[in-house]
Amino acid sequence: MEKLKYRKMSTKKDQRIGLIIKKAQNGNSKDRVLPIVRNRHNLDKHYLILSANPEIILLALKDIKLTSILLSSDILINDGVGLSIANDFLNEKTYKNNYLAFLIYSIQFLIQEVATLFSKHKKVLKGRDLFIDLIKLGNKLNWKVFLLGGEKNEALKTKEKLKVSFKQIKIESDSGPILSDSGQPVSKAEEDKEKEVISKINSFQPDILFVAFGAPKQEYWINSNLKSINSKGIMAVGGTYNYIAGNMRLPMSFFEKTGLEWVWRLVTEPKRIIRILNAVVVFPIKTVLYKLNQN
Repeated sequence: MEKLKYRKMSTKKDQRIGLIIKKAQNGNSKDRVLPIVRNRHNLDKHYLILSANPEIILLALKDIKLTSILLSSDILINDGVGLSIANDFLNEKTYKNNYLAFLIYSIQFLIQEVATLFSKHKKVLKGRDLFIDLIKLGNKLNWKVFLLGGEKNEALKTKEKLKVSFKQIKIESDSGPILSDSGQPVSKAEEDKEKEVISKINSFQPDILFVAFGAPKQEYWINSNLKSINSKGIMAVGGTYNYIAGNMRLPMSFFEKTGLEWVWRLVTEPKRIIRILNAVVVFPIKTVLYKLNQN
């Protein structure tokens, strides 16, 4: 895998939100993603798995580099019910009159949201679920797995928990360096730690490297270090270690099944309110405006 080269996109009719939403629909189920991973491993081809959700899309709308990183991934998973709603909405009929269109589009998006509550098939692939699926696959194929990142020894705790249930995989872990918002080590000491952990990864030669620095730090970090890392696969996993390590409770099944996980997070993590508002209010507005601008 090579560090991507990104180009400036048009700002007159910004296509970023549509491009990311469309690409993520190819990664909306494990039945689509796992065969691609197995095929890549069989052919000894490198691959990069990233996640798209409303929050990271809003960040990408402000940063062309992040947009290009997401679009350059081999697999972009649909890790947010809002993306499925937006995709269905964008495939609805368009209207020429802007005033009428805005009203109709707003109603259409709302209808899609309500319909999703009653749909059994959400077309969403949670990063934490894909992580476990890949661990299971690795256990069958005797993979070597490296867990990088997390907070408060989450990677180590995750490693120890996984080793109990998955005996056939070899697992190594490291918390890695402390990074800035742009994915760079925050000091000389952290730069040295980064070099050490990359050397550790390369000595281990994992079949897959999981990176959990949080978005978008992990995406920037992966992009900056692609040439230096010797791993067949790399996947950004955000807060996945939190759940595996037991530091965070999984949402009740009702909230997962109805696509209302954001309500669960609001109740259990009220400090995330700004991020939640971005996902459930700002993102739909941006999607409606994007479709309106296609007229």
